Amino acid sequence: MIEPAELVSGFTEITQIRSLVREFSFDLEAVPDVTIRFKVWKSHSVYHGDKYTYTVSHHIHTPIQLDPYHPSTPFGDDEVWVTRRAVTDIMRFYSDAIKAGHNPSAAWFIESTNFD
Repeated sequence: MIEPAELVSGFTEITQIRSLVREFSFDLEAVPDVTIRFKVWKSHSVYHGDKYTYTVSHHIHTPIQLDPYHPSTPFGDDEVWVTRRAVTDIMRFYSDAIKAGHNPSAAWFIESTNFD
């Protein structure tokens, strides 16, 4: 199998070489109208030692948050860790809002404008 970095070898204009490792989605029982999708990418140009990153289809904005959550560190050096982080980043805010007495709503999920 040819590595992506080999395919673009010699083209110095190309940066941020990455390949899709995993794509998955889930639905929340209380919010059936929203499907949250994730993509986990392997970077072939390592960023501070981190090889994996994720993108998410929706940002969460519950009543207990000032602003929608946009992942600030969606990367790591382990595929499993990054995959778990993707789910945890959304579910942490979701669970906290429910614990604070709020009813789940599709309005909490704002579609990402840069989900590739």
